[in-house]
Amino acid sequence: MSTTPEEQAGTVREPLEFRIGLAGAFVAPIIFLVGVIAYFVVYDVFDMNALTASGLIGVLVAALLARNYERFWEWVIAGVSSRTSITLLLILLSVSLIAALISQTDVAGGFVWLAGQIGISGALFVPVVFLMVCAIAMSTGTSIGTLFTAFPIFYPAGVVLGADPLLLAGAILSGALFGDNLAPISDSTIVSASTQRYRRRTGVAEIGGVVRSRARYALTAATVSVILFLVFSLMRSAESGGSVDIDVADRDPMSLIMVIPVAILLYVAFWKRNIFLATTVGLIVGVVLGLATGL
Repeated sequence: MSTTPEEQAGTVREPLEFRIGLAGAFVAPIIFLVGVIAYFVVYDVFDMNALTASGLIGVLVAALLARNYERFWEWVIAGVSSRTSITLLLILLSVSLIAALISQTDVAGGFVWLAGQIGISGALFVPVVFLMVCAIAMSTGTSIGTLFTAFPIFYPAGVVLGADPLLLAGAILSGALFGDNLAPISDSTIVSASTQRYRRRTGVAEIGGVVRSRARYALTAATVSVILFLVFSLMRSAESGGSVDIDVADRDPMSLIMVIPVAILLYVAFWKRNIFLATTVGLIVGVVLGLATGL
């Protein structure tokens, strides 16, 4: 009977078991998601420390539910030391720099000024943001990175315009997940392709084929989503009394120039398929523009 390299090296770990069954495996991610929603939506906090705290609390609680406490932490350490985890951490750190730059230069205020000039309403802003975030996520290939980039720009602007906060947050989150599912440079797309083998010939699935097979479902879901976002946003707007008068006198249109670094980031990410290079270029351009314009 043949053995795997992991068995020969003695690194095989027994599966984890929880006191509450399979539901125990979802405790940590659920606590993390609750924390993310609370920080992002309720308290308007966009902080890496907040995300880290939510994830750590989730892991600590899940550990108490494991039947073998020591084995649980062995798996946690193995996961932290994996290449995927390190890559995700680096992506979060690099994209958070862009997010901090965008927040400090008040790009959201520039979008409020632009919306006031062209007469876009908060109800229409929600589906438009969904489509824009879809494009951003497909270019960057990371849902978390897209959330860090999109929330500081679109969420404050949408709230000022009178968009429903919950629908707006849902549109941003949905757009980020759409792009992460369909982007050819996404880790989830690459990993899913590399782990699927052909039935009738040798080799693993091609990334292009995986994207094409997903597109019919993802695009259908996106089409339905944008229609529903528009309908529910119009309904919420009617319930709240219609449009909101926007005072653009104290809004600086010059801050819209900081959209250029984001656009360059998206272009480089889609061109080179490297999020680290894209964030580096975007950050350099953003710092130069910020210093040149006094933002």
